Amino acid sequence: MVIDVGTAVGILAGAVSVAGGCFEGYRRLTTASKRKKEIYRQAIIDQASEEMGKVKRELEEKIEHLEEELKDQKANISKDLSHMREIYNAEISVLSEKIDSLRRDLADQHTSMVGLLTKLVNTR
Repeated sequence: MVIDVGTAVGILAGAVSVAGGCFEGYRRLTTASKRKKEIYRQAIIDQASEEMGKVKRELEEKIEHLEEELKDQKANISKDLSHMREIYNAEISVLSEKIDSLRRDLADQHTSMVGLLTKLVNTR
């Protein structure tokens, strides 16, 4: 069996063509696969980004709500403290009036007792 050069070149050219076709097919498959993976990854990133946006908005709404509640609580506490201050000041002034009244009563009783003792001493 004798193989001439033309046949060998033809066989070799066919083999190179088949190898080149296989390589091109492999390259197209890997490129398409990479594109699909990139599209899939981008879809996941977009979905995660959208979900993060929703969560962020919900958290911001909750923070605003809590800030409003905090302002209300501060206002209520301030009102309660001023009301308690007024009550305690009023009670303190009432107690000081009672103390003054008791002091006057004690001074009057003391004066009366001194007067009675003086009468007793003078009569004896």
